[in-house]
Amino acid sequence: ESMLALDPDFQRVYRWVGIAGVYAPTGISAEFIKRSIDVLRRGAERFPNDGQLAWDLAATTTYELLPHLPKDDPGRERYEAEGTDYMMTAARLGAGPPWLVLTSATSLQKLGEKDRALRHLEEMYALIRDPKVRAQIDIRLSQLRDEAYAEAFRSANEEFEQRRLEEFPYMP
Repeated sequence: ESMLALDPDFQRVYRWVGIAGVYAPTGISAEFIKRSIDVLRRGAERFPNDGQLAWDLAATTTYELLPHLPKDDPGRERYEAEGTDYMMTAARLGAGPPWLVLTSATSLQKLGEKDRALRHLEEMYALIRDPKVRAQIDIRLSQLRDEAYAEAFRSANEEFEQRRLEEFPYMP
């Protein structure tokens, strides 16, 4: 906090605090990790085009904080969503590991946001140059589109059947 008070534009401090605040020889608590995430969040807001900072924030939230939170924690879903959003930002900015695009799409699906996962994969397909990652994105896009089609088909049939029962209950 002192370093950032002296120079809030000292970009490396945000990343350093994010790492140093999570890895301690005596172990850490969820509250301490949350403090590190707050600093990383401030850095990501101050430097929105820094993909590595976005990746650090996403990874710290997803892989460091969430395992420390109980399943019934009231803020858990908010942290999951925030971690996913920063994963997408990092991927969009070309930071993080190659699998980040697919992981963020999976996280969106788990959060019930299939349409957003589809849009993210379509956007990233245009940006990614690695042919192996593009092939994996292509497969996932096909799977999601098939699921979306099947879901829409199922929903339309259920709606049709409901209307039939209301209007023509005597007709099989």
